Amino acid sequence: MPYQDFRQFLDVLRQHGELIDVNRPVALNDVGKAMKQSYVRQGPAIMFTQNGTDYPLVAGVYSTRSKALLAFEADEDTIFDKVLTGLDNPIPPTAFAGKAPCHDEVITGENIDLRRWPVPTYSPQDGGAYITPGIVVSKDPETGIPDIGHYRFLILGKDTVSFSAQPFHRFGKHLAKHKRLGSVPKAALVIGVDPILAYTCQVQVPTTPTTGTWPAACAARRWNWRSASPPTSMCPRPPRW
Repeated sequence: MPYQDFRQFLDVLRQHGELIDVNRPVALNDVGKAMKQSYVRQGPAIMFTQNGTDYPLVAGVYSTRSKALLAFEADEDTIFDKVLTGLDNPIPPTAFAGKAPCHDEVITGENIDLRRWPVPTYSPQDGGAYITPGIVVSKDPETGIPDIGHYRFLILGKDTVSFSAQPFHRFGKHLAKHKRLGSVPKAALVIGVDPILAYTCQVQVPTTPTTGTWPAACAARRWNWRSASPPTSMCPRPPRW
């Protein structure tokens, strides 16, 4: 059956030996070294429970084919047909404005500090700490059609990030339209999503009616989209963030 949230997917990875917990101090700047060694060996994802912040960090969740097959709940014999079936049978999402798990704790204004979270600087040549698993939900200001895309975010300060949305990316197209219309762009950066979203949001598919239809089909369930906080964009549910 489809995963109910990101935590359940992590539990399944553990059960299959695809996730290990490191319960000793590891500096955030050393996370990239550990992940490179695990990837070279096609090894497991790693949960760093003592990373110098108040929160655990999990990395390498999508780094190997074996993890991808677990995410799609498929094997080498069924994955091809499952992806094709999802493409041929899109499931449109539904909007739901009720309370969502991502609203359990809302931080605003001066209390926002992205540096509280365990965000590594993966390489000495990087410009700083990057949020690498960021799923961006944005909406075309003219058509209202939402999009889901995968982008990296460089943390510049407590409440400031930098990112690259190329003109051929839908998020980039949305930003360009906002600029032309003189409107303020709004989007949601979502972390800890259903693994199906993390894989499928990178695929270029037709924009009608929404790129959320294919992930839903691959997960074999209808997505519920809930208002973000503030309610300026929609986020996929059931993930908990």
